[in-house]
This record gives sequence, C-alpha cells and structure tokens, in this order.
Amino acid sequence: MLEFKGSGLKFFLDSTAYNVHLFLKEISPGRYSYETDIATNSTIHNKWKKFVAEQVTFFSQKANYLNKADSSQNPTLTTEYKRKAAEVDLAIRQAYKTLAENEKNNPATAYLLPSAPDFSYKKYIALYNGLTFKLKSSIYGKELFDKLNLLKNLDSPTAQPTYAGKQLSFPLINVVDTLGKVTHLDKNFFKQQRFTLIEVWASWCGPCRLINIELRGKEAEYAKRGLKIIGFSLDNGISSWKKAIKDDNVKWPQYSDLKATNSPLAIFFELKEIPANILVDRDGNIVARNVYGPAIDGYLK
Repeated sequence: MLEFKGSGLKFFLDSTAYNVHLFLKEISPGRYSYETDIATNSTIHNKWKKFVAEQVTFFSQKANYLNKADSSQNPTLTTEYKRKAAEVDLAIRQAYKTLAENEKNNPATAYLLPSAPDFSYKKYIALYNGLTFKLKSSIYGKELFDKLNLLKNLDSPTAQPTYAGKQLSFPLINVVDTLGKVTHLDKNFFKQQRFTLIEVWASWCGPCRLINIELRGKEAEYAKRGLKIIGFSLDNGISSWKKAIKDDNVKWPQYSDLKATNSPLAIFFELKEIPANILVDRDGNIVARNVYGPAIDGYLK
C-alpha cells in the first residue's frame, strides 16, 4: 500500500518497473484528493488488479439485482431479479476456479483463492493440487495450503436459526479453532455457562484489538459471574489471525471459519462494522447485541 494524505494505492509488487502517478484534484473548495494511475508490465499485479476489478463489477451487479428484487411490487419481476442475482453469484464463484485453472504459476492466484465466497477444502483442494510446485512453495502458496488444511473438517452445512417463543436462537454453525478442531456452536455449547459473549473481531481492526485488551482485564471477573467470552474472527488468513491472538495475549477460546465477510455468521447478523458482539444465554437465545462495559454488567446482576 502506497499511502498518501487522505487515501492510498494498493498494488502487487515484484521486481518489475512500476510507474505511479498521483493527480491532485480539488473535490470542493479547499478540499483535495488524489486520483491515481499505475502502469507496469508485472503479470502478477495486472492479473490481480484485473481480477479484483471484475469482482467489484460482479458484486455491483448482484447488489443491483437484489435491490430491485427488494423494491419490486411485482412477484414475477422479483423472482426474475433474484434469478439474475443467483446467476451473478455463480459467476463470482466460477471466476476463482477459472483463475486457478488458467494461472497455475501466478502468485496472485494463491493470494486471491482464499477469498472465494465458497472456499472450502472439498471444493478447492483439487485446484490447489493443480498449481505449480513453485507457487505451492511460495509464501502465498503455503498460506493457501495452511488454510485448506485448517478447514479440512469444516464442510458441514450451516443450519438455519430457530425461534424460541419470541426470541431468536443463535444460528447453528460449525467453526474451527487455530488448530483446526471443529466446534459446534449449538445449545449443548451454550448450556455450559449462564451467558456466552461472542466477540466478533479481526486482526486488521484496530478498535477490535483494543476491545481484546479491555476484555482481558475483565475475563476473570466475568467468568465468576457466569459469563464466558469466546472470539469469532472475520480474518481471511491464518497467520495474521494467530499472530493477533498471540500479540493481544487473549486466553479465551478463539474460533473462525476464515470466510471474512462471507462468513454465514457475518451474513446472518448483517454485520456492517466491527468490533461487534452477541450475548447468548444458556438456552442458545440471543439476549443482546453490541453490549460493552456497564451494559454487560447489567445482564450479570
């Protein structure tokens, strides 16, 4: 990332020559920003940039169809918009597979694959095996393999949440810890304590890391009062996730599915920003969301 006042420019850097241009532009009286342009013959950067741009276009198209489906008063049109959105979603997923098949020696491939919305061991191990030995031996190739291996046993479908009276129960999902052990977040998991606080965070989220430090000072007290803290990471990569846990010295259980914003948990709770958390009682019912400090104490009286 080449950072400059107000923004930055991300690019995939290798030993190829890069020409970067910043154009200062006045966006309103007294307010300026930069338009950027980068020219290079790097096959790594250009493939990465093209792929990312295509994905942005796909997601824009999908959002457009879904917005039309939500606002349409015509059932036939609503169905048609949803069908088109599903087609775009299929194209998004297929693009990752096509990339792996056509760019078997490009580091951008190993870097991008873990971001696939349907990334799993069963669906991507064959594509990984088809990559060149050189790519598999690279830092991104090793990270890709580590993620595949960690998620090896995490291919079970996600169950839908249920309603207990007027309360919404926590969705039944499977997650892994940093060693790849699968844990089921279900009623049997939650009934072991009075409350469970699921802290949603990520290694790249500065405010989340500060929350980790704050909770570290409260964990023992909360445990005595019947509340167990667990972490759920929206990280996409293993190494950054593990490093953040170590650096923050958090001792409570840490889980993830390494799907970042494609995680079923993030989608179900419509998470727009983090840090965030969910307070769940021993019956698996969602008691509250985004409770911190005194708000937590209120539930533990």
